[in-house]
Amino acid sequence: MPEESTAPQPSISQPLGKHSRNWKKILLIALILGVSISLVGVGIYFIGTGSFQLPSSQKQVAPSAETKKPHPLSNKIIFTKTLVTDEKYTASWGVELTKTDKDIYAINPDGSGESKIFDLEPEDRNTSTSKFTLSPKNTYLAWARNTTIFYIKPNQKTQKEAGKIGPIVNIERNQLWSYSISPDETKIAVLIVEDQNTKKGSYTSLRVRILKFPSGELINDFYTAKGTGKADETIPGQKNPSPDWIDNSTIVVYSREKSDKYFASYDISKESNSKKVFVRSWGRTIINKSKTKIVYAERNNEGLNVLLANIDGSNKKIVSTLSSPVVPTIKFSPNDKFLAFCHYTGTNKNLHIIDLVKKEETKITTKDNACMQGEWESFVWSVDNKKLLVGYLGYKNIENEYPPALVTKLSIVNLDGKVVKDLTSSATLKSQGDEIGSVSRYSLIGLID
Repeated sequence: MPEESTAPQPSISQPLGKHSRNWKKILLIALILGVSISLVGVGIYFIGTGSFQLPSSQKQVAPSAETKKPHPLSNKIIFTKTLVTDEKYTASWGVELTKTDKDIYAINPDGSGESKIFDLEPEDRNTSTSKFTLSPKNTYLAWARNTTIFYIKPNQKTQKEAGKIGPIVNIERNQLWSYSISPDETKIAVLIVEDQNTKKGSYTSLRVRILKFPSGELINDFYTAKGTGKADETIPGQKNPSPDWIDNSTIVVYSREKSDKYFASYDISKESNSKKVFVRSWGRTIINKSKTKIVYAERNNEGLNVLLANIDGSNKKIVSTLSSPVVPTIKFSPNDKFLAFCHYTGTNKNLHIIDLVKKEETKITTKDNACMQGEWESFVWSVDNKKLLVGYLGYKNIENEYPPALVTKLSIVNLDGKVVKDLTSSATLKSQGDEIGSVSRYSLIGLID
């Protein structure tokens, strides 16, 4: 057998050590080349952009503030639509009547995309649902049903349940006159009338209850006008709006001491409810969105003066003079630069637009102006301050029927007084013979901006 070779075998460690040194050289060269190419690339990047900017991999991104999520119903018109049902009931005076089904809807400003956002319970003469309002931040939509205030967080989907405050004790439904939610949406001011006078349907005392919202816990309870039931103490109808909030601890509401009548601000955070005379107004006071100005009306010889003042009532200036004492509903535009209102002169209804910056008033007196087409039950400005969204209320004479039929619709009105578009058809509510399933009424609630 041939001998096995005894020649030394190649050492494994030697070739590996040599290759390792070669690879180190290769890696060093590659690293140098890589850095050079990167520097050239960065130089080209700077030259190409003409400015100094870090490559995206080296940019330092400052932490951004949390982006506010848009409201799910942003730029939607909120309204109620009432349908005639086939359900009957017998009124307290023995007449058989039909129940109606009022629900809450949203619609785009061009009239498209109508959707139901809450299904209210059917109502009859004994269960009135009214006083719909949007909270200041549009977080809540509230309404009153008898002596209970309900609320929801409006969104795109129909909700099955609503939160509630109440029933408010020791009052009847006619006594819950109005309410409003504080700017921070943590409190609600409820306006209650008491001490019915000798003229049926009117009251002589005005009471305010401040409740935590939405828990309903009582915070404060006080009177702004205390009567005895005499006819000359009646709380005037034009002075019964929702109490207005100046800030989260101060409200403005109608007050009376003997024969002295005025609007006053009340500090609800103090047990004494410290009061300060605000203005002596013929009608309600309106506070602008920024809480810096108020507008109100006071009597002149034959009509009214419309005045603009600072939030404390100082520095008042007349911005319009009206020929009749009929108190108009006045609204500030969202940017606080304009006022709008309809005014009845006795023979005509005119649309007034007041530019508070230019100090100019436009009065539209044409027979076809939007105010002549029906009573403005409610209206709001559009988000862009260029249009008015109007809830119309009028009457239509139907042969052999009394009272006349109630007609309602929602429309868009330009600042030149022209109706741009009807957002809904006209709904007619007759005293009898309404078709089952037909729309009997539309009512505007507001616009979510």
